[in-house]
Amino acid sequence: MRRFLLLALASAAVATAQSISIEEFDPKSTLRVPEHKLTRAKSRSSTSTTTSATSRPASWTS
Repeated sequence: MRRFLLLALASAAVATAQSISIEEFDPKSTLRVPEHKLTRAKSRSSTSTTTSATSRPASWTS
C-alpha cells in the first residue's frame, strides 16, 4: 500500500512538472505501416475486369 501511495505521489509530481501548452505539443505519428514498393507496373490483363456489353463496339457483338 505504501509503495502504491509513493508511486502515485511521484507520478503526480512528474505530471505537473512536464505540463506544456497546446501550442508547444508536437506529438510523433504512431501510424506505422509496412512499405510496399512497386517494382513493375501491373499487366493490362490483371487490371481489367469483366467488360460489359455496352462498352464494346457493335462489331464485337455476336
